[in-house]
Amino acid sequence: MTERANIPEKTLRARRRYLVMASACVLLAALAAALLALPDLFAAGAGGEAAAGMAASDALGAAGAASMLEVDATSTAGALGIDACPRWLYLVGTCVLVAVVEELVFRGLLLRAVRRVCGPKATIVATAVVFAALHGLPIGIEGDPAAELVAASLTLKFLEALAFGIVLAAMLFRGGTLPLVIALHAVFDIIYFAGPVLIGGDFPATYAATTPAGFASLAAATLILAIPAACALRFPESSFSLGFPEPH
Repeated sequence: MTERANIPEKTLRARRRYLVMASACVLLAALAAALLALPDLFAAGAGGEAAAGMAASDALGAAGAASMLEVDATSTAGALGIDACPRWLYLVGTCVLVAVVEELVFRGLLLRAVRRVCGPKATIVATAVVFAALHGLPIGIEGDPAAELVAASLTLKFLEALAFGIVLAAMLFRGGTLPLVIALHAVFDIIYFAGPVLIGGDFPATYAATTPAGFASLAAATLILAIPAACALRFPESSFSLGFPEPH
């Protein structure tokens, strides 16, 4: 008899409702953040400053290491003379690649390793903290911007990524699968990056935001993602069950 056959129908319905609600909040957060960041993008124009104007609206799925991977990929593409690659293809390809790599690392290897020694809630929070910490690194910051503004934006970015990490990990404990989480992560990234890539021509180089629109973008995503994150941590321990075989 499978594990699913032993789960009460009421619990299965609750898990399905959470997966639907969490997915909707993730997509809504991405859309809200992208729209709120548009004033910066249009103010900067379609030149090189566009990416900086959208610094607060980078994809949550790109952690610190992934962000450097994107920058390296951009440089490599230019060196190889692949600038003619359609922007939409560049956008989708990079976001999918980053989502696959990050989910395999954070919600695959790391989550399973932590789950061997921690309970469900501790596993969700611990992996989300590592995920968020990499997003809070001051990567790509040039010059000497106001220290308080950089610190504030990176702190907000940490909270945003923390909520996102909690939601994605919780989905795996609510009957979701790794392919589902990867797909949701990739779509989120595509929405976030659509503005700077399709209009500005490249991905943001930094997570720091020093404009009202940038802070509003981060705040909106954080508040929306906080809803499914809080719901995940309020569920009783007995309702937790991984969407893939439990580690022994």
